[in-house]
Amino acid sequence: MVNIDIRKFTTLDSTNTYLKALAQNGEKEGVVIIADSQTSGRGRKGKSFFSPQGTGLYMSILLYPDKKISDPTYITTATAVALRRAIKEVYNKSTSIKWVNDIYLEGKKLAGILTEGAFSSDGSFKYIIVGIGVNLTTEAFPDEIKDIAVSLGEDKKEALINSILSHFFKIYEDLNSPEIYKEYVDASFIIGKEIEILGEKMGNGKAIGIDRKFRLEVELENKEHIFLSSGDVSIKVKKD
Repeated sequence: MVNIDIRKFTTLDSTNTYLKALAQNGEKEGVVIIADSQTSGRGRKGKSFFSPQGTGLYMSILLYPDKKISDPTYITTATAVALRRAIKEVYNKSTSIKWVNDIYLEGKKLAGILTEGAFSSDGSFKYIIVGIGVNLTTEAFPDEIKDIAVSLGEDKKEALINSILSHFFKIYEDLNSPEIYKEYVDASFIIGKEIEILGEKMGNGKAIGIDRKFRLEVELENKEHIFLSSGDVSIKVKKD
């Protein structure tokens, strides 16, 4: 079992950035960095993550997965499942997953996951950092996200932290578990939806499944089937 070492701060630029510096200096696995606010919170593809004082949970976990995985996507998806379980346990609210790293509540984004890492010369991971941001009691979102973001509406931060870590490290013992894969796929709300593919592989299509490597299977408008990896693209779900 991993020994968990929680360290709390009032403000950091980014919990991931702070923990990355510790990892590069050989910090041990299981260190968890939590901040009440972030001045430069980050999401995937360089996007910012709204992180005001006292309204959310901003947390990063340091991992040394060794040979457990060949793709950091397994960490992201494991975290998504752990986060869903914790929110259900603490708030009794059911959430869904937007492939690959966002948690949605009632059709709006509630939480995001940012997984980052570094490789050794042999291709294995030196370390992986998984960052988690959850909107707890945010009442006023910026104009650019106010129509697409939501919060849980009640601050139960300590209970949520404990629940997330408990569920995550149980899953971490077996990242290839068929049960986790099934739960992740069953929680996806984009399967069957028309989507827009953003990035180098731009186009439109229909999300029809998620394979065992957590790649998104898409049927393009010309009926060709392609598999998207999370590191390559982002997607936008079209409105019904």
